[in-house]
This record gives sequence, C-alpha cells and structure tokens, in this order.
Amino acid sequence: MTSLESELRPDELKALKACIQSLEECHHIAEIGTAAGGTLVELLKSLKARPGPMNASVSVVDTFGYFQDQYQIWCRNLGQNGFSPGNIRIYQCDSQRAFEQAVGKKVSFSLVLVDAGHKLKDVIRDVRWLSLLEVNGVGAFHDYSGRFPGVKIAVDTYLKRNPEFERLGLTGSLLLVRKKSVTNGYGMPNWLIAWMTFRSLLMQWGSSLRKRIPCR
Repeated sequence: MTSLESELRPDELKALKACIQSLEECHHIAEIGTAAGGTLVELLKSLKARPGPMNASVSVVDTFGYFQDQYQIWCRNLGQNGFSPGNIRIYQCDSQRAFEQAVGKKVSFSLVLVDAGHKLKDVIRDVRWLSLLEVNGVGAFHDYSGRFPGVKIAVDTYLKRNPEFERLGLTGSLLLVRKKSVTNGYGMPNWLIAWMTFRSLLMQWGSSLRKRIPCR
C-alpha cells in the first residue's frame, strides 16, 4: 500500500518547515518529485502557518507514473488535508522538460525542494532548478547521503561550480542551501550534463557487475 505520509523524517520536516517560516518573502515554491503528496501537504501547511494571507503559488514536477493511480492518490491526499489540487501548477513531465518550460515562462522561486530520482543522470538535471531561485531563496535536497551517490555527486558538483550558494545545514539526509547572488546562466553547462549522464551509466554498469560477480 502506498503511504500518504511524507518520506522525510520528522527532524527533516521540522528543518524544512523552519526554513519556510524564516523566509522573508515567499512568492513561489516548487517540489520536484511529489510521490503521493505527503511532503507537499506538509509544505502547504507550513505556508498556511506563515503570517498574513497564504498567497504563495506552488508548482509540482512529476510524471505521475511512479506507481499505479499516482495522480488520483495524490489528489485524494491533498483533498483530505483541505487543499485543492486545482490550486497547484502541475508540470506533468520529466524534470528537464519542466525546467525548459519554467525558463521559457521566466518563473522564479523562493524555495525549491528536490526529492525525485536518485540516479546521477536525473539529479544532474534536477539540480539546475536552483538557478531559478530568487536571491535569498532556498534549495532543499532530500536523500543527500552516501547511500545515494548520484544525489551527492550532482549536488556537490553544482555547488562547487556555483559559489553564490551557501550551505545552511544538513539534517538527516536533507541538505539546505541558500542563494546569495544571481546565478550565471543555469549553473551547469550542457557538456557537463552529458558527461555526468555517461558517468551515471558507468555507475549503473559497475553496480550491476558487482551484483553478478559472486563474493569470495
């Protein structure tokens, strides 16, 4: 059975919610990878708890093919918690296509949460959403740990190339970063994305070989 709860640990959720409350301005947030909407529900509750009217817009990027009836389950989860799926801007496609659409519309965000695929070839594309953050906006990456090398390599590579981002802290496997100044371009050249995609395939092949070769 698919859980309707957030995949973040309680301490990770607490850190993310505290970050949302600390934002001086919160105009638009994005969630890359929504699963059954458990984390999104918590984000919406946190937005609702901010002082003043809840006027931040919310975008979600997901193919809604992660599990059977994902979209219907996601809608039901939001509705049961008092939120209308109709108020969410949905990019029902992969992260790269959604990113291109957001760039074309000149969309910017106060907060971007990335919690989608774990393969390097996927995360290296997800991480570009940081370039769409407003100055002082926050990026959050879940599963940033040694268990998921694809996530860690992609995020570390991006942050090393883009010193305008500062690390705010790591809670569990949730990494928070803040954008201090304007990003030059999208922070990740196409040649590097191509190389990381190839490297991701090498990592997959290596992992497959290790599973096939018996331990001595």
